[in-house]
Amino acid sequence: MTLTKVRKGGKVTKKVAAKESANREVDSAKGERSKGDMAKSVMKKDRKVRAVRSKSRTTAGKFLITEERGEESHEMEEGGKVVCGTAVKTGDKTSVKTSVKTSVKTGDKTSVKTSVNTSVKTSVKTSVKYNPHEDGKGPSLSGCWMKQIREDETRPEGHVLISSWNVNGLRAVCRSGKLEFDRENYSQSGLSRLGDLGAYLLVEAPEIVCLNETKLSESSVTDFDKGAFHGYESYHVLSDTRGYAGVAVLVKEELACAVEEVIRGCDNSKFDHEGRTLCIVFKGLVLVATYVMNAGQDLRRLDERVDLYDKHMHQWLSSLHTKYQRPVIWCGDLNCAREEIDIWNSKSNQKSSGHTIQERNSLTEFYNKQEFEDIWRIRHPLQRRYTFWSARAPQQRAANLGWRIDAFVTSKDISHAAGLVTIRDKVWGSDHCPIALSLPRNCIYGA
Repeated sequence: MTLTKVRKGGKVTKKVAAKESANREVDSAKGERSKGDMAKSVMKKDRKVRAVRSKSRTTAGKFLITEERGEESHEMEEGGKVVCGTAVKTGDKTSVKTSVKTSVKTGDKTSVKTSVNTSVKTSVKTSVKYNPHEDGKGPSLSGCWMKQIREDETRPEGHVLISSWNVNGLRAVCRSGKLEFDRENYSQSGLSRLGDLGAYLLVEAPEIVCLNETKLSESSVTDFDKGAFHGYESYHVLSDTRGYAGVAVLVKEELACAVEEVIRGCDNSKFDHEGRTLCIVFKGLVLVATYVMNAGQDLRRLDERVDLYDKHMHQWLSSLHTKYQRPVIWCGDLNCAREEIDIWNSKSNQKSSGHTIQERNSLTEFYNKQEFEDIWRIRHPLQRRYTFWSARAPQQRAANLGWRIDAFVTSKDISHAAGLVTIRDKVWGSDHCPIALSLPRNCIYGA
């Protein structure tokens, strides 16, 4: 401290005056504090950006978003802006990296969160539709069900594969009117453009495909026949009611020469106008694709289903066996979970359409009297697998709370020849999943 004498008006006063040195010290301290505050501010904003990015690593549409830490960057630019680069990985086996650049203003939390979250959501939204799910809990055109088809359950060599699928609307499951593809040259990303059915046909490659509940009109059938199913001959039966029922059978062009006759309907005018049955007579067997009548939510058509439809249908199937003197395969949506293990909760569905005692007894009686059998249940007597999950309760499919109402029912003279008999329950695209059956090629040609 320095004492200074100051003469003012002839008087001398004492004053503590270290202004110059004190001011210098204050200025120096302020400068140091300013630099420290700036550094802290930058670090604070840096932590905010990290925190926001950390929060963005959430599960969206069953896909986990993760960071690529090696590609992070934090740089200071003029004007106090921080630019951060984030690499986002979506999907599972096929990684899709999207660079997200975010400009953060000083003290603006909203701009940080909005910018980062929006960018992340956008990148996920564009890639979430057709990515694999290891747990089978979402729409999947690859990954787990491709593995199921190619590794776990494959047809024996030399067998022809017959597939049946209730598509619940052919246009919806195709997503477009043209599904031409080259099986030898396709890309993972290309699967999404084929639609669920196109991708399934590409990977499974069945020679014969039976589609139930196509819901097509005459004009739309013409559109599909012009090039919707490249490499297949298609046959259709339509309902008189627009957007209702309908059945189609696709046959690979090389097998089309084995088709001798096409029968639309089950020889009953009362039911044939609903477009429920399509019969393809091959040289070696008779294939009947069917969308069986439903008793209705309030069972209003239960008596008609059991007393009229079932009785006629079962007799007609038996007559085909006799008339053509060759094995008969009846496949499709039978709208009946016959046994208790064919439904996730039998006790609470005793009065539900498709599981009433009347419907179950009707189907059992047909098996016993007409020498037909549910080949999947014969091969898997104790296994619980389902082919249908209610669209009104989407969470039931994720929990696998379903019904097995789609089946291949074969005459006993061909059951022994079947190779692969399976349910493709990891294939999405409809409220039903495909089922598949393989047979030696000579069973189709009759050689």
